[in-house]
Amino acid sequence: MMPLFKPMVLAKDKKVNHFSLYVMNRYQSSVDILDSLPYPKNHRPSKNTYHKDCEKIYNASKQPKWELFAKKPTFVKVPLQGANECGHYTLKYAECYDGEKIIGNIRDNDPRIVDWNAEDLYRVVFNRNNQLLVTELPKEFQPLAPGA
Repeated sequence: MMPLFKPMVLAKDKKVNHFSLYVMNRYQSSVDILDSLPYPKNHRPSKNTYHKDCEKIYNASKQPKWELFAKKPTFVKVPLQGANECGHYTLKYAECYDGEKIIGNIRDNDPRIVDWNAEDLYRVVFNRNNQLLVTELPKEFQPLAPGA
């Protein structure tokens, strides 16, 4: 479980439609990048080029400047995704990263992605911070709500 003292940024690149997780790890003085995309050799963008562009986007945001945490990022070894699964893997990393490594049993191209799809959708729809009221959901979804 990720300690609350380590802020996380879910980075989405609109150009390539990909999610990564950046962890501002103050205690290790690092920016930890958890990226599930397999970057083939001799393919553009490379992992370093891609995240250099993301660093520029991040530093242009209202977040604390990257340099306050680290001069360069640390790439954390993580399980790799299949096609179109980066969002689900990124959510799993946020749940299972302890500041040094992924704890838990997540594999490359994990077959449990089918279950994660349902879990992630449930979290988004029924999150207590969601402004959508259960009564506004279609009738067949309402019994799935917590406490229904």
